[in-house]
Amino acid sequence: MKASHFVWSEEAQEAFRVIKQKLTSAPLLVLPDFEQPFELHCDASKLGIGAVLSQQTLPVAYFSEKLAGARSRYNTYVIEFYAVVKVSSRHASWIAYLQQFTFSIRHKAGKLNRVADVLSRRHTLLTTMHVNVPGFASFSELYESDPFFSRILTDVNSGTRDDFTLKDGFLFYGVRLCVPDCSLRLRVIEELHVEGHVGRDRTLQLVSASYYWPTLRRDVERFVERCRACQLAKGQASNAGLYLPLPIPTQPLTDLSMDFILGLPRTQRGNDSIFVVVDRFSKMAHFIPCKRTTDAVKVAQLFFQEIYRLHGLPTSIVSDRDKRFLSHFWRSLWKMLHTSLDMSTAYHPQTDGQTEVTNRALGNMLRCLVGENIRSWESRLCQAEFAHNHATNRSSGFSPFEVVYSLLPRGPLDLTTVPDCKRMHGRVVEFVDSLRDTHELSLLYCLCLILLAYVLNLEISLFWTNLKAT
Repeated sequence: MKASHFVWSEEAQEAFRVIKQKLTSAPLLVLPDFEQPFELHCDASKLGIGAVLSQQTLPVAYFSEKLAGARSRYNTYVIEFYAVVKVSSRHASWIAYLQQFTFSIRHKAGKLNRVADVLSRRHTLLTTMHVNVPGFASFSELYESDPFFSRILTDVNSGTRDDFTLKDGFLFYGVRLCVPDCSLRLRVIEELHVEGHVGRDRTLQLVSASYYWPTLRRDVERFVERCRACQLAKGQASNAGLYLPLPIPTQPLTDLSMDFILGLPRTQRGNDSIFVVVDRFSKMAHFIPCKRTTDAVKVAQLFFQEIYRLHGLPTSIVSDRDKRFLSHFWRSLWKMLHTSLDMSTAYHPQTDGQTEVTNRALGNMLRCLVGENIRSWESRLCQAEFAHNHATNRSSGFSPFEVVYSLLPRGPLDLTTVPDCKRMHGRVVEFVDSLRDTHELSLLYCLCLILLAYVLNLEISLFWTNLKAT
């Protein structure tokens, strides 16, 4: 290797081949030979201890143990057993055990003791958790005994029907999963309804968007009518009068409306109000807990932390507060942005009907979710926000998530082992594919850098070895 350019030599090619072999093959344990000396490489951290027993640089056994209880409070010297130099009463039994063997303790740098170092820290490695919902795997067996889907399954297998498809043993009507006659029908309805205790129509839209069976509408209506939480918490309310129509927005997250729900029970964090922000185009809502005494400066801080970081600045905000509050709010928000741009505001007192409807829907959802524990409304606010943005809006025909993100986020029922046959928007598919390609290129680039670092390190080591030999 020279200063001006890099030369790929035979030694570098051999090192690269060795690296590929090491990365693609796991080391095999060898049988111990009791006539040969053993080497025990140990390492310790605050999380655990690790060791590898080897003979002639070949591993015989691995050991790793997590430190818990009193052992996790040992200092570094005790963990590394430096008490060999200065013995304490705590280690007397350890010394008595070690005196049975003939050995010598030698220090080994951490970068040279890689195997034991990894074993001592294996509890800090990344863990991937996969969750799935059981019960759906039995559908392929229940189709044959179902009085409605058994005939359809026969026609699909014979090729006489094309409106139903069979994939991995599951029957689909378009992109909707066919659910045979079993208890999972009510479980599906319950899971999607209890998410936010939305009404009959929204629950029907949530269920029918992904599942199908012949009596779906009737089952949903019966379940919602018999929901005890909905019957106790929800009432009949009507609008007090006509609202002033507002200009129609042209794109999401540019025209917002904000309002406050006051007079709630005080929580442990001292919050007794909700700051409601609604996007007038997509109907997406954000529910932010606050206090009744929150002033314009604090409202601007909440808007900056919860809205601006996700969606940026809007072009207009509709509110029923006075002009002094809105002017102070804008000045505080502008100050947080550290911008030198000048801005002016115009005060137009308007009433937005959709914000009032959102407030009423939020009240119904919170009463259903909290039950008798009314002071727990703050902990349920995130669930209510997800349920509101996940449900289909009656005016647009889409959920706020679909309008803003062009797809629906996953819920508990989406973690099943059933193949996902839902179609996404073409532009979304292209965008996701481009992101996947970017991640794959980044991963390949990082791997090349790691391999190059190994090659350069080995090349430098060979250089110094030859230099010392001469």
